[in-house]
Amino acid sequence: MAKGTLDLKRKMKSVGNTKKVTKAMEMVSGAKMRKATASVLSTRPYSAASWEILLSLPHVSHSFFENSSEGDTALIVVSSNRGLCGSFNANIAQQAMRTLKTYAGKTDVYTLGKKATETLSSGGVTIAGAFEKSDITRSIEDVLPLAHVVLQGFLTKKYSRVEIIYTDFVSPLKQKVTVLPLLPFSRVDENVTHESGTQVNTARLSRDTVFEPSVEGVLDYVIPRIIETTIFQAVLESEASEHSARMLAMKNASEAATDLMYSLNRAYNQARQSAITQEIAEISAGRAALE
Repeated sequence: MAKGTLDLKRKMKSVGNTKKVTKAMEMVSGAKMRKATASVLSTRPYSAASWEILLSLPHVSHSFFENSSEGDTALIVVSSNRGLCGSFNANIAQQAMRTLKTYAGKTDVYTLGKKATETLSSGGVTIAGAFEKSDITRSIEDVLPLAHVVLQGFLTKKYSRVEIIYTDFVSPLKQKVTVLPLLPFSRVDENVTHESGTQVNTARLSRDTVFEPSVEGVLDYVIPRIIETTIFQAVLESEASEHSARMLAMKNASEAATDLMYSLNRAYNQARQSAITQEIAEISAGRAALE
C-alpha cells in the first residue's frame, strides 16, 4: 500500500506542475488576446470603409472586375505558428480541404502560418508558397509579399479567382472559419456584409465621379491597396481568434487539472486511511494472539 501512496503523490506533483504551466499560459494568452482584440477592433472600420469606397464607385470596366473561366485558383490559408489552441488549426485545415474539393482545375495554395503548411502538406496538398507569419502582425508590410504574388497572378491571367480562408473573431468565446472571395470583385447594388460583420452600404452609387488622372490609373492604385488591407485585416482577425482559442483551451486544461488533483487527493487519502486501518488491525491481531 505504501508503494501505491507514493505513486499517487508523484502523480499529484506532476499534475500540480502541469496546472502551473497551463495557468501561466492562460494568463499570457489572455494578455495577448486583449492586445489582438484591440488591434482588430480598431482596424475594422478602415477595412469596411475601403470596401465601401470601392463598391460605391459607378460601374466601370477594369481587369479586377472581370470574371473569367480561364486560369487557375489561388487559395490563401491563414493559421497559427503554434498549437495548444484547441481545434483552431484543425478547423482551418478541414475547411481548406472542403474548399479545395469544390474547385475545378488547378489550385495554388498559399499558406500564412506554420500549422497550415504542416497540416495541409501531410494531407497531400501541394503548397505553392509558404509565407512566414509573425506571432504578432504589427503592420501591413508583413502581408505585402503574399498580396503581391496573388495580385500579379490575377493581373497576368494566371489566376481567375483568389480566395482567403481565415478565422473571423466574433467574441473571446466564439470564432468562425470564413472563406472570403478577394478577386474578382463582385458588383452588387444592395447592402452587403463585410467579413467583420460590418454592413457596407452600396445602394447609393455615385454617377458623377470624376477620376484623375484616369479610371485605370486610380483603380490600378486603389484596388491593390484594398486587397492588401483585406488580407491584413484577415490576419488580425485570425490572431485574435488564435489567442482567444488558446486562452480557452488552457483554461479548460487548468480546470481539468484541478478536477484530477481532487480525484488523486481523495484516492491518496483513501489509500492512506486503508493502510492505517490495516496496520491497526495487524497490531490488534498480534496482541490478541499473545494473550
